[in-house]
Amino acid sequence: MKNEPNETVDIVNKKAVFLVSLLALALLLLYIAIQGGYFTIVHDVAIKSVTISESELFTGDVVNVTAIVTNEGRSAETFDVTAYYNSTTLETQTVTSLATGEEKALTFSWNTTSASPANYIVKVEVGVVSGETDTADNTYTNGVVRVNRRTLLYVDPAHRVVTVGQNLTVSIAVSDIVNLYGFALELRYNATILQALDVGEGDFLKRGGAGTFFFPEINNTEGYVYVSSTRLGPIPGADGSGTLARITFRAVAEGVTTIDLYDTRLRDDQPRPIPHITVDGSVEI
Repeated sequence: MKNEPNETVDIVNKKAVFLVSLLALALLLLYIAIQGGYFTIVHDVAIKSVTISESELFTGDVVNVTAIVTNEGRSAETFDVTAYYNSTTLETQTVTSLATGEEKALTFSWNTTSASPANYIVKVEVGVVSGETDTADNTYTNGVVRVNRRTLLYVDPAHRVVTVGQNLTVSIAVSDIVNLYGFALELRYNATILQALDVGEGDFLKRGGAGTFFFPEINNTEGYVYVSSTRLGPIPGADGSGTLARITFRAVAEGVTTIDLYDTRLRDDQPRPIPHITVDGSVEI
C-alpha cells in the first residue's frame, strides 16, 4: 500500500505527457494548415482548351470556336469568357456559379461574311475573378484561321434545255478572283447525248493586253474537254470576274447530263494555288 502514491503520480504524469503531446500535434497540424493555405478561399478560373471547327474557309462561312473552362479554386465562381479574332471581339458569354472542380464547354460562332480575306489569330480569355492571383492560364490562343476570298468557278448558264440536233455553247466563268495568272481544268459530260465541237478562249486572262498561251483538248469518246491557259511574261494576274473559255456542244440524243467541272486548278503569278468553289452545270435534251 505504500507504493500507491507513486503509482498515482506516474498515472498523472503519463496523462500530462499525453495531453501535451496531443496539444503539440494539434498545434503542428494547425501550423501546416495555415502555411498550406487550407483555411484560405482560393479563387482560380482557367481555360483548359480551345478548338476551332475549320482552319481554312471562305468569306461567309461559319467557324465554331469551342472553349473548355474550369474552376480550379475553392469557391463557386461567376465570370465572363470572351473570344477574339485578332483584336476584334467575337462574343462574350457569362458562366454562372461554376462549382469547384467543374468544367463547362462554351461555343462561339463566327460568321465571316464581313471578314476580309486574311489570316486571323483566334484567342479566348477568361475574366479574372476577385482575389485571383494565378492568371497565366486565363488566356488560350489557338493558331490561325485562314479566310479566303469566295472565288467561284462555274458553268454559265447553269442549266440549258435543247432538242436533238441543236448546238449550244456554255462558258466557264470565274468571279471575284485576285491575281489569276493561269488555270487548268476538265469539263466532263455524257458523251452518248452530247458531243463537244469547239473550244474557244475567253477574254479574262487577256485583260490589260496580256499575251496568253491557250491549250484545249476534246475527247468525245471518254466525254471530257481539257482546257489550260496562262498569261505570258513578268506581269501580275488578272482581277475581277469574267470568262475563261467557251465550249460548243451538239445534242445527239435525249437525256440529261451534268456539265461537271473536274480537277480545277487556278494559280496566281508566284505560282500559288487560289482557293475556289466550283459550281457545275447541266443540259437537258
